[in-house]
Amino acid sequence: MLVCPQCQHKNLDISKFCSRCGTPLQNSASDTLTPTPEADQANGDTFPWSIDQLDPLKATVPPTVISAYQDKQEETSPRDNASLINKYSGDDDVTLIPEHDSQIRSGTSNLTTPASPDVGPVTTAWTVVLYPCEANSPWLSCPERGDIMQQLEQETAQKGAITYLDAQKRYRCLTSFTHGISTGRVVDETPQAPTRVSTLHQVLATEAEVLDLGDAASVIAKLQALPSQPPPVMISYLSLRLAQSDFIPRLHDAWVDYVTGQLDSEPQQILLLEDRTELPSLWQAWQDEQIDHGQLLAWMEEMTDLWPLLQAWGCAASLLDDSNLCVLPDNVLALRQLSFTPVAEPGHIALVKLWKQLFAAAAPPRQQAFSPLWIALQAKDVQDLSDLQQLLQQLWETLQSDLLPLEEDETEVGDFPTLLDSHWQTNLSQLEALGIIEDAPTAVLPKQLVQLEAFGLTDTGRQRHHNEDFFLIENHQHYCGTSIGQKLQARGVYVLCDGMGGHAQGEVASSLAAKTLFHYFQNHWPLGEPLPEDEVIREGIFAANQAIYDINENQQTSGSSRMGTTLVLALADNQQFCLAHVGDSRLYRYTRRQGLEQLTVDHEVGQRDIKRGVEPEIAYARPDAYQLTQALGPRGREFLSPDILTVDVSDDSLFLLCSDGLTDNHCLEAHVESHIAPMLGFDLPLAKGVRSLISLGNEHNGHDNLTVVAIRMKLRSELDSIF
Repeated sequence: MLVCPQCQHKNLDISKFCSRCGTPLQNSASDTLTPTPEADQANGDTFPWSIDQLDPLKATVPPTVISAYQDKQEETSPRDNASLINKYSGDDDVTLIPEHDSQIRSGTSNLTTPASPDVGPVTTAWTVVLYPCEANSPWLSCPERGDIMQQLEQETAQKGAITYLDAQKRYRCLTSFTHGISTGRVVDETPQAPTRVSTLHQVLATEAEVLDLGDAASVIAKLQALPSQPPPVMISYLSLRLAQSDFIPRLHDAWVDYVTGQLDSEPQQILLLEDRTELPSLWQAWQDEQIDHGQLLAWMEEMTDLWPLLQAWGCAASLLDDSNLCVLPDNVLALRQLSFTPVAEPGHIALVKLWKQLFAAAAPPRQQAFSPLWIALQAKDVQDLSDLQQLLQQLWETLQSDLLPLEEDETEVGDFPTLLDSHWQTNLSQLEALGIIEDAPTAVLPKQLVQLEAFGLTDTGRQRHHNEDFFLIENHQHYCGTSIGQKLQARGVYVLCDGMGGHAQGEVASSLAAKTLFHYFQNHWPLGEPLPEDEVIREGIFAANQAIYDINENQQTSGSSRMGTTLVLALADNQQFCLAHVGDSRLYRYTRRQGLEQLTVDHEVGQRDIKRGVEPEIAYARPDAYQLTQALGPRGREFLSPDILTVDVSDDSLFLLCSDGLTDNHCLEAHVESHIAPMLGFDLPLAKGVRSLISLGNEHNGHDNLTVVAIRMKLRSELDSIF
């Protein structure tokens, strides 16, 4: 533990600032903060309260966090980290052991959902928000002082005056505060410096995989057991940000103190949140005729999905204020801040009331498009959110199966409202026949691809002198955007190979295999054609194998001197992927719904024995457990059986093609929340996420070359043509 030199509070070893008073801490000689004038001032006799000048924030504050969260539960013990078996040292030797009846098996890990990295650009503005707090909070900066004057209101009234939110002059005010205003905006003038929540965020990210983020009480109890005892509101923001990265605003900094100018005031939690004040509200988006009806239906479905999670954290009221709900770029639904106001009504009733208010101010065509939903709500006994979700899905199914009979050359534009009204009047009289009243099979809202990007990176590693890995990326994209929507058509070839054979042979094998496959698909997969059949893909892999095999035969090499390579291949055609692999290079998929999935099964002795019924502990106890059973090049095609799998993409997805230098010792599985989940947040450059994975692999492993190819896909609702 690190003891604060100012207030003697005990902090975690990784802390940069004291969680109670904010004083900079010194950890070790290699991690000592550079002295600054602000730090010298902070280390004086009394740490000045950091909101001396913020009088306006004393006004209206959100309600107190649900009191049930204050009861700490018994802290759960972290998951035991069993020692991992080191990889067989002879992995790079091309000595293959036969394997039969190999097939791909998909295993889904029960992992939590992602969070984007909570770091903003240098010029980021932050919104200041207040929440109530207990007077004995360990985060309280100093005792209550009765002589605090209302300085900020006076200073900001002066034209051109520069004022700061904190005494250390880190947060400069961007807005002119006046008495009675409870929020404002500031800019961080030292954005690279750690904040008071940095340590808490690191702890939560580390523990995320052993915490149930849907169980708010247990998460709060566990984190409040830390020496810093963070308040529940701060924990709520950080935890929900991990669970729903884009939806929840990032928490930049937070502390507790008394609000200036209130002589008898209670302490408040001062939070600096991602600034979303300039984003359009949900109400504005609802009235925007350029946003198609399908997008509204998708937002409604998303709100029903989010309700249980926010209700568990006591902030479901956040979904019931159309001005608090806002829309990010690409029509992504988001919150400005969390509201902890208790909600007495069940979720399905409260949400329907909100939607009715939104539709009441909408244009008549929009009201008519959704009128079947309101009639169905009256005719059907909706008991809970699942019933409401079924109605939303049935509305989509009905609209999809009964399109308007419009022909551009036969119907005048002026006739459209009349035709639409007649169409719905007919349908509303036949709701039972159309499946709205009676139970009908549910349908998933269709989505279309709106963004696909790929990035690859390779690294020699810490113990190797040359790099035998090789990757290849080929993308073709065609984008068409109009005033009523956008469409993206994309296809790509993605290859990753891990060569072996000693000397320079591995480099030759990996690059030759990738280039052979590239030229093969140029000839056998023309632009505009659907994905090749499995047999066509298999022949391409055989061609790559033959190119390497011929060199081995010409050089008359044998045993471990014969060069070879692993292979993992992905072919993308819009929202469909065809995957193939040989050897122990892997392909993973990450989605918010399913977490991290390994889509390939290594071609090695241990996995071969497991398929034969041997217990995993026994299979991997043998010394050659990690010896490859398949690779490209050492033997002819009759010994090769590549695994091929086709997958459809229906959610935002991240595909990772990886060499074993990155995946060894469960490297990816152990760092889902900290490194993989943020990569699905489109506010993080994909290249930055890939570089962080390479750095992680060198820290976690480092014994081999490391290569990763990341493919990130964003999907959005596709309903414009229907309405």
